[in-house]
Amino acid sequence: KDGSGPEDASSIASDIPKAVDLAIKKCLASDPADRPATLVAVRSLLPGGDALSAMVSAGDTPPPELLAATDGFDGISQRLMLRVLLAACVGLVAFVCIAQATYSINKTPLRATALLREDAEKLLQSLQFKDVPQQYVAHGYSRVRQGGTRPTADSPPVYWYRSSPNAMVGLSLMPELKVGIDAPQWTDPGMAGLQLNGKGKLIWFQHIVASRPWDHSTADSPAESVDWATMLNDDQLPFAWSEMTTVKHLDADFPQQVQFDRPVGRKHSRHRGILPR
Repeated sequence: KDGSGPEDASSIASDIPKAVDLAIKKCLASDPADRPATLVAVRSLLPGGDALSAMVSAGDTPPPELLAATDGFDGISQRLMLRVLLAACVGLVAFVCIAQATYSINKTPLRATALLREDAEKLLQSLQFKDVPQQYVAHGYSRVRQGGTRPTADSPPVYWYRSSPNAMVGLSLMPELKVGIDAPQWTDPGMAGLQLNGKGKLIWFQHIVASRPWDHSTADSPAESVDWATMLNDDQLPFAWSEMTTVKHLDADFPQQVQFDRPVGRKHSRHRGILPR
C-alpha cells in the first residue's frame, strides 16, 4: 500500500532459490512493461528454463513458435553463433572435397593435348612402324576405352590418336559416328591408332598392315613369340605384363591386323598379323 512493492519471496520462505525469487519479483513488477510478456519468457527466467539456448547448444533447430515468443537472441552468445557458423562452413568445404574425390574424371588428371599427341607419335615409332602415314591424322578424347568395359557417366576420358593413308570421313548425320577411334572402320592398310590414359600411358594399340600370302602348311604351327620388351619401355605402360602371344590371320583378302589390348586379370592380349620389323 505504501508503493514499496511486494516483499521478496525469500523473506517468506528461506529455501526458495534466488533465481526463482528474482523471477517472481519480475512478474510482480509495478511497471507492466517490465513484466514477462509470455509464458515462454517466464520459463526462461527459471533455472533450466532457457529452452532456446539449450536447443541451440544441443545442435537442434528451435521451433518457430519458440523463436517468435523469444525477445531477441540475447541468450545466445556471439561465441556460440561463431562456432555454429564455422562448423557449417567446414562441413560444406569437406563435402565439396569428398564429392570431387569420388569422380573418376578427377582421379586421372590429363596432360596437355600437345604432349599427349607427342607421346602417341613416339609410341608408334617405338613400335617400329616407321612407315605410318601422317598425311591424315585425327585425335581427341573419348570415354570409350577400346578392349575394356563399357563407359559410365564418370569414366575418365582417354586420349586417342589415329592416322590413315586415306582421308578419314565419319557420318556427319550421326554425331556419335564422326571421325574417332571407331569411325571410320579400320579397313585400309596403313591405318594405325592408339589410346593413352591421362598420364600418357599406352592402354590400346592397333595397326592395319598390308596383306601377305601365308604358308598354309604351317598354319597350325605355334606362332612366333614377340619380345615386346624391346619395343615398349615399362614407363610407357600403366600395367605390367610378362608375355605376349601372336596368332596368324590367314585371310589374305583382308588386311592383316596388328592389335593388342590391355590385359584383363591374367589374360594376355594377342598380336595379329605380320610382326613389326
